[in-house]
Amino acid sequence: MDLIKAVLESEYASKLNLKPLGAELDVEQADFDGYGYCYVAEACGCLLMFFPYVPHCVPETGTAYVDRYYYASQSVYRAKSELLRFARGFFPEADTYMGSYKALVRSTGIGASLYNSLIYIKPFGTFFCMEVIDLKNREAAGYPEALPEEPRDTDECLICGRCSKSCPAGALLPGTPPSERLVREKCIRQKQFEDASPRDPSNVIRGNRLLGCTECQLVCPLNAGVAAKMTRPPAEYYEMFDLDTLAKACVTPGFKKSRYAEVFGYNYMKPRRILGHVLAAMVNDGFEKHRAVVEECLEKGNPAFRDVIEGFLEIYQ
Repeated sequence: MDLIKAVLESEYASKLNLKPLGAELDVEQADFDGYGYCYVAEACGCLLMFFPYVPHCVPETGTAYVDRYYYASQSVYRAKSELLRFARGFFPEADTYMGSYKALVRSTGIGASLYNSLIYIKPFGTFFCMEVIDLKNREAAGYPEALPEEPRDTDECLICGRCSKSCPAGALLPGTPPSERLVREKCIRQKQFEDASPRDPSNVIRGNRLLGCTECQLVCPLNAGVAAKMTRPPAEYYEMFDLDTLAKACVTPGFKKSRYAEVFGYNYMKPRRILGHVLAAMVNDGFEKHRAVVEECLEKGNPAFRDVIEGFLEIYQ
């Protein structure tokens, strides 16, 4: 059956702003105006969903930076949840795809691997979020026998070296094989998935980044048209991610059901971890400006946060 046609003729097409990923997207980024839509394609026995976005400018000091990727990822995740229920009407065993999204995109020819390990899709560049529904129908849908495990350099990547030169953490190694280029333990984005330590020397290079780092993407020539459209975060962003406001929210009961859940999602709603990275951002912003709030957070008495807060207070007395 033509699942894409069924999807686009369903109520979800307008409800979720769905469009087919087709030849009409072979346009220059400067002319692309499809941001805000979720693009769908069927390949390799899966329903692929892509949500392109324009990144936010890094906000001023005193505010934590959260890459717009995380906002977009919540939108495409909610769309996937609704389409999964719809797909099960035709493929009862359909479920979330558990394999490598990058490998799947490479195997379909929809996207190409870049030097910084990200996937490029014209005209989205590397600024898109993705979800995949596995239709569990191998014979009818034609799964490939094997997906490529390692990205290969392609003509889509200019191999200009700008991404490795721009990385503030030195996490991209020039002149190395694809599997060795990205040093994950150095990558700022990887660091944000770990508990913050007040003694981590990499804290200083991260500035106010709480979730996300777009340096290697913004300097990429293949992203020039997207980067030119960068937007300033809305006023409510500055209110939500004010460092003091966010720190107090982390130690307040009910955080996982608060408005922040609309941005972080379940996977990132770890208030103890988030607080640690907020404290690191406060150090870079000038810890004394935030000391009273940090001590207020300590006084709330939640033992789960005490060691994190005391660690920073001990160093920055």
